[in-house]
Amino acid sequence: MAFKQIETQELPDIQSVGTVYEHVETGAKVLYLANDDSNKAFTIGFKTPPYNDNGIAHIIEHSVLNGSEKYPSKEPFVELVKGSLNTFVNAMTFSDKTIYPVASTNKKDFMHLMSVYLDAVFKPNFYSNAQILAQEGWHHHLESAEDDLIYKGVVYNEMKGATASPERQVQQHLTHQLYPNSIYRHESGGNPKAIPSLTQEEFVAFHQTYYHPSNSLTVLYGDIDKKETFAALEDYFSGAGKHSEKVDLSFEPAVPDDAVFEDTYSITAGDNPEGKDYLALGWHVSEPNDVLDMYGLEVLEEILFGNNQSPLKKALLDADIGGDIIGGVADFGYPTGFMITAKYSDASKMTRFKEVVQETLKQLMTEGIDEGLIDSALNKITFQTKEAAISEDNPRGVIYAINAYQSWLYDKSPYVNLQFSGYLKELAELAGKGYFEQLIKEKLVYNPLRTAVILKAEPGKSDQFEAKTHQQLQEYKANLSKEEIDKMIAKTQELIKRQEAPDKPEDLAKIPTLTKEDLSTQVEEYPLTEIPFNEGTHFYQAEQFTSGIDYLSLYIDLKDVAAEEYQWLGLLSHLLGKLDTKKYDVATLQRQKDLYTGRYLRKD
Repeated sequence: MAFKQIETQELPDIQSVGTVYEHVETGAKVLYLANDDSNKAFTIGFKTPPYNDNGIAHIIEHSVLNGSEKYPSKEPFVELVKGSLNTFVNAMTFSDKTIYPVASTNKKDFMHLMSVYLDAVFKPNFYSNAQILAQEGWHHHLESAEDDLIYKGVVYNEMKGATASPERQVQQHLTHQLYPNSIYRHESGGNPKAIPSLTQEEFVAFHQTYYHPSNSLTVLYGDIDKKETFAALEDYFSGAGKHSEKVDLSFEPAVPDDAVFEDTYSITAGDNPEGKDYLALGWHVSEPNDVLDMYGLEVLEEILFGNNQSPLKKALLDADIGGDIIGGVADFGYPTGFMITAKYSDASKMTRFKEVVQETLKQLMTEGIDEGLIDSALNKITFQTKEAAISEDNPRGVIYAINAYQSWLYDKSPYVNLQFSGYLKELAELAGKGYFEQLIKEKLVYNPLRTAVILKAEPGKSDQFEAKTHQQLQEYKANLSKEEIDKMIAKTQELIKRQEAPDKPEDLAKIPTLTKEDLSTQVEEYPLTEIPFNEGTHFYQAEQFTSGIDYLSLYIDLKDVAAEEYQWLGLLSHLLGKLDTKKYDVATLQRQKDLYTGRYLRKD
C-alpha cells in the first residue's frame, strides 16, 4: 500500500474523524478529516523557511501558478475558475510555510482543482522559463535605450505597498528584535530592498529543496472519494524518493540585545509628523508545546484589551499614551509573541508607556483580576473559537487545515486546534485559582524575553527611497555597454510579448472544465420547525451543527415610526450597546454582553 495509517482521532468539536497517513516511499504526511460535508477541501502545504528578505517563498507561491508540465498555459487557474464551481481557490505565504488550498461542492470540480494544484506545486514551468521569475518577482525593465531603467515585478510592486504600512513595520521590527537567531527575523513576503538580489539559480534550488513530498503536509476534508483522492496524491508522490534531512523550524529564543529599537516610517512629504509615532512592546510568550497557555493568552488578550474599558487599554488611554491602543497574541510561527502598540503617539512617551504597562499588570497580578471580567472574557473567546469552527465565510475544510498547520508544521499533533473544548473547560476550572494572574507574572511582568520599538514618522521617506533607487539604477545603466543595454531591451520586449500573447489553443484545451452533465439541480434543504413563543410572535428553528451556539434573530416592527424619523434609525442602531443604560454603565454593560452572548449585530 502506498500510504500507511498512523493514527485516528475522533474530533467532536468539528464533527469529524481525523486520520493521519504517511506515504511509505517519501514520508509525506496526509491528514484526512472525514465527515459528510459536501464542501470538500484540499490543502497542500510546505515548510518554506526564508534565509533573507528576498521574498523567495512568496515569489514561488506566485510563480507555480504560471503554468506547469501538464497545464502549460500562462495562468491555468485564471482559465480553470471560469469553468469551475469552486468555493475557494487561493495560495498563501506565511512566515515559515506556504499553502495551497482549494474547495468545491462538486466532486468532479474538486478533482480538477486538486489535479491542477498538484501539477503546479510539483512540476512548475519556471525551471526552464526564467521569464516567470522576471514577471512575478523582479526584473530590470527597459523598453528603449532612451527610457529610464526601473524595477518591475508583481511581488516587488506588491511588497512596496505592504512594507510601507507602519503596523507591518512595527511587527517586523519586533520579530527581528525578539528572534535575531531564527528565520523569523526575515520578511518572508520580501523587502523591496532585497527582492532584486534573487537569482534564477536560487529560485530553482529553493523549490527543489522545499517543494518535495517529504516536506509536504496535506489536509483533505469532507465527503471525498478517498480512493480517487489518494490515487491523485500517489501520482505525484511516487518516484520522488525521500529527503534524508527534515526541515526543523524550532529554535531556542535568546534575550534580545537591544532594550529599545528605533526606526522611522514614511508619511507624506510636508506633513506634520507630530503625534504620528508608533510605540510598541513585545514579549516572547510561548511555543507549540504550550497548548493550554496559548488558549489562556487569547483569553488574557480579551481581559486586557477587549474594549476601551478593559483595564490595560483604559489605563494607557487615560494616560494619553496614544490615540489608539491595540494589543494581544501575535502568531509568528514556531514562536508566539504578545504585543502592545500605541498608535498616534510620540517617541518621548516610551518611558511612561512602559511604566503604565508594568504598573497596571503588577496591580492585576497582586490584587487579582475581577472575576466577572475573567468570566466574560472566557465566554467571549469560547464563543469566537466555536464560531470559527463553523465558519460560513470560508470553507470549513480550509480553516481546519490552517488550524492543523499551527501545530503539525512543528512536528506536534495536528489535532491541537481542532480539539478546543477540553482546553477551554480546563481554563474555566483554573480561572478561580489564580491562573491568569500567574500568566501575567510569568509571560509579561517578569519575562526577560522582551523588547521595545519606537517607529517615528518621517515626512517623505518613501520618496527619498524611490529617488535613491532611481538614481542607483540610472548609474547602473550608465555603466552598461551598448550590447548590454540592447540585451536588456530585448529581454524586456520578450517579456512584454509573452505577457500580451494569447495562450495556445492546445494549451487551453488541456485545462479541465465542467460540462452541463456534471452539474446538479439539487438544493440542500433546511427544514424549519415553528415553535410557540408568544402571542402574535412567530418563532422558527432550523437544526444544524452550530458547535453548541444558538443563533437568535429578532425583528422589530417599525410601522409606527414616522417617515421623517427614519434618518435617525441608523444612528440609534449604532449607539445601542455603546452608551450607559438605566441599569448599567457602559463598562458593566459591555461585560454583561460578553458574559451572556458571543456577539450581537445591529441592523437597520
